[in-house]
Amino acid sequence: MCRTVLAGHFVPKVQNEVWDEIKELFPEEVKERIKVVNEIKKKNANMVKITVKYGNTHKLLKKFHTLKSGNANKHRWSCYVRIDDRNIQSEKLIKSVEFELDETFPTNLITRKSAPYEFQMTGWGVFDIPIKITWQHWLKMGPTEVTYPLSFEGTGRQRSFIIKIPKDALAKNTDAKGKLTAIERLIRKRKAI
Repeated sequence: MCRTVLAGHFVPKVQNEVWDEIKELFPEEVKERIKVVNEIKKKNANMVKITVKYGNTHKLLKKFHTLKSGNANKHRWSCYVRIDDRNIQSEKLIKSVEFELDETFPTNLITRKSAPYEFQMTGWGVFDIPIKITWQHWLKMGPTEVTYPLSFEGTGRQRSFIIKIPKDALAKNTDAKGKLTAIERLIRKRKAI
């Protein structure tokens, strides 16, 4: 279990008898751990969680071109990075996305500096695509790098990860008239739940 990737919504169940015994045997360590957990909770209370999805679409072509090598370019695919919230414009968070393709492509580095952060290709084989997401300056986050295994199964696949944005940084994301931005509306909506 120590190497198992747990779902983001996983909440472990506390075994009360074991917990009571641990508290009795290690009172100082438990006190320190509770303090750390409370600090993490306090820090997370000032954060908004945003899901970022990355993946590919796929379509098998009926008409395709066969290369000199004998490989058939019969797969139409696109690779993308998206913010998983329709209330948030991707450009508010993402400055640019770089997709690094296999060296057999004539242009193997594709950069998108505005939404949609996506590109489309035709090809014959799968490979890993290193993706570098550069965030807007106001987020004060370094780039996020992930590797996506291109999939020709069905209509494609996707993965996701969560970023945490400080609520106070959202002030940089309001318009000149002081109207609520989509991110601020999202925060207020989530507070109400």
